[in-house]
Amino acid sequence: MRMTNSQHPVPIAPHLLTRDCTADAPNKKWVAAIPFREIREGWLSLSGVLDISSRKIVGWAMEKQHDTLLVETALQVTMQNRRPATGLIHHSDCGSEDASTRSQILLQRYGIQASMSKKGDCYDNAMMESFWARLKEEWCGNTIFATRDEAKRAIFTYREV
Repeated sequence: MRMTNSQHPVPIAPHLLTRDCTADAPNKKWVAAIPFREIREGWLSLSGVLDISSRKIVGWAMEKQHDTLLVETALQVTMQNRRPATGLIHHSDCGSEDASTRSQILLQRYGIQASMSKKGDCYDNAMMESFWARLKEEWCGNTIFATRDEAKRAIFTYREV
């Protein structure tokens, strides 16, 4: 199932990361992605933000819906956790959730520079995608959870404990 819509009329942000996936200090460059997992109840979508400097998840959210609100929630949690100075680069793919006017306004409000890869260009987000792949493999392997709540508890335990 494909949930990210990169065929949308909303303008995408410039590609600021340009394959420089290094940072000399925390809160200089973040990458974000939205994976999803099928469960017996339907789908569980995740949105996470990874700090390139530490290579650690600094904020995340989980919801039934794969939408702009999920991206906004993850970003707001990240901002509460980190409180970066203005000028930070937030890099994501060019999906409609990240490119939405609401998401872009939120980034601007926090003084964050949006950066996006073009469709099919996954190299700048490889670090984030690698984290999600490890989580999926280590967290559940082939397990199909019965409910979203069960899956959320398992992810929380994997991620926080």
